[in-house]
Amino acid sequence: MLRIQHSTTIPRPPERVWNVFEDLPAWPKWNPATPRAVWLTEGQWRRGARMDVTFRRKHKRLVVRPEVVAIEPNRGVTWLRRGLGLTVRQRFTFEPDGTGTRVTSVATLSGPLVFVARLVMPPAGLRAILVQWLEALRIEAER
Repeated sequence: MLRIQHSTTIPRPPERVWNVFEDLPAWPKWNPATPRAVWLTEGQWRRGARMDVTFRRKHKRLVVRPEVVAIEPNRGVTWLRRGLGLTVRQRFTFEPDGTGTRVTSVATLSGPLVFVARLVMPPAGLRAILVQWLEALRIEAER
């Protein structure tokens, strides 16, 4: 198993941060780590909704098509992708923290082919994507 986590505090209320985050098609406008993000199903941010997201780190691209498995507006979302011997679960939480919001993202990769994922996108690269993503979210939420 491989677990990658990163948190940041954004000096805005959870509702404001969530409003930026929940606009999936706008991610490429403010997040250089996601050059593509589209819904594959109707009914955005609901259990069972599917998306197509491309992540970029330097010259590497990673395309994922996860399904939303848990959602609490303004509080958190979890999506899951299973296939080819690998399960990827990503959870974002939005917690009040003083006058701001503590945003945490945890990505967990499991299954017999985790070693392949480590070769394709090393843990340091995956962590860099999370760091870049949350920093971009902070900048956009502060506008």
